Amino acid sequence: SILKTLSASHDKPDDIYTQILGRPLRAELDWDDFSHLGGDHNRLLSFLNKSRQQGVRGINILLWGSSGAGKTAFCKTLAKELSCNLYAVGETDDDGNEPDRQKRLDAMQLAQGLLQYQDNSLLMFDEMDNMAEISNFSVFRGDKLLLPSKVLPNRLFENNPVPTFWIVNDVLSLEESTIRRMSLVLEIKNPPKSSLPNAWNRIIDEHRLNLPDHNMAELMNLEASPAVLDNAVRFAQINGQGTDDILFAVRGVIKAVKGSIKPMTATSYCSDLVNADMNLNALGARLKKSGQRQFSLCLYGNPGTGKTEYVRQLADQLGMEVLVKRASDLLDTKIGETEQRIAAAFQEAQAKESFLIFDEADSLLGERRHAQHSWEISQVNEMLTWMESHPLPFACTTNLMERLDKASLRRFTFKVEFSALTQAQNSLAFKQFFGIQAPKEIGTFSNLTPGDFAVVQKKAAIMDTLNQPEELIQMLKVESSVKKHDANPIGFAIN
Repeated sequence: SILKTLSASHDKPDDIYTQILGRPLRAELDWDDFSHLGGDHNRLLSFLNKSRQQGVRGINILLWGSSGAGKTAFCKTLAKELSCNLYAVGETDDDGNEPDRQKRLDAMQLAQGLLQYQDNSLLMFDEMDNMAEISNFSVFRGDKLLLPSKVLPNRLFENNPVPTFWIVNDVLSLEESTIRRMSLVLEIKNPPKSSLPNAWNRIIDEHRLNLPDHNMAELMNLEASPAVLDNAVRFAQINGQGTDDILFAVRGVIKAVKGSIKPMTATSYCSDLVNADMNLNALGARLKKSGQRQFSLCLYGNPGTGKTEYVRQLADQLGMEVLVKRASDLLDTKIGETEQRIAAAFQEAQAKESFLIFDEADSLLGERRHAQHSWEISQVNEMLTWMESHPLPFACTTNLMERLDKASLRRFTFKVEFSALTQAQNSLAFKQFFGIQAPKEIGTFSNLTPGDFAVVQKKAAIMDTLNQPEELIQMLKVESSVKKHDANPIGFAIN
């Protein structure tokens, strides 16, 4: 088939490349969609620009990360940013079937030879881990045992004229000798949820669709990747049923991948339902703009006011995963064990580059003057030591601010009090949680929190009274009354 292609007449050389290698891959995303890589993508862009200008050979980039993180999409977008053609090699044989190991390597050699004088070309070799799996098998030919040679692939890494991306899900499946031959190894992390709406809006605009806000909210809940949404939009356009088709297609993929679909929760963070003594929207915007990562938060106030949910939202805004540690995860009866678990929590957050949250922090940072045992003092000392040196954001939430050790308060960059909802927020919460306008009686409450509305919503759903405002008001009165008569609150509450 190659001889037939070469002997045929062509208007331009690119036609030959297209016949043999297929069409260059098209980028669906923009460069800014990969800003969550923390500048690593710009470093790689600079490296490839300079290596191409200098005519350096043997440029190989290993991209690894979980399935669906966007490794292939990143290659396409990087090629677009470099104004290069990107070709995928070794994906099918001449008959359109799945190629074996040798045919994949042959395809790579052919592509390198064809494009070696084209300085605007890049190659992509996907599912490299499959190559590693195949190389572990021995082959019998007659009575001889043959092992696949590593000489050929290793030579490809050392002197290839065309810069090549090698993609793998599990980097541990590769041998160290292979990894050492790479010019650069880069982990492609899953994008934060906060970056998804921009990508979704661009896809929707490209297809000239109009997706209502409540459908966008469901997509946010499903955490659909741009590639999944793009395929779902194509399905909807072909089937002609509009936004319902888009959500139907997205749900199908998410359920198949994750095993279930996370339900919409009424307790998700909503900035309009937070009553704090600091402008949290402005704080989040400032922290994101500054790029500062070494800061801490002490969030205190009544249960259910949204402290932990705010930290989750802030972490998402900063492009970070959260790591939550509750007092019950860390406290242990064995001497020294609690201190070890505290240290391990900070170390885990550093290794994962996560936003660390200590829930029920009053159990870990209790006032040392009131300590009755030496281990109570040593665990606070351990916390204080790590708080001083931790290079990443962390937050402590507590319902009992007065119990915190005074020395710990000096170590928090920001201290924010969360209070009960205002009367205006009560009306808004009533509409958001129950879907109906609030009656005037809602103005009589002064101690309700989003957590109270969530409890009543769950109770009303069971009792089938979600559309009965009088019953809802009575249920809210019960929640309000319980708090008024609770003279001895305890620290184990869900925020």
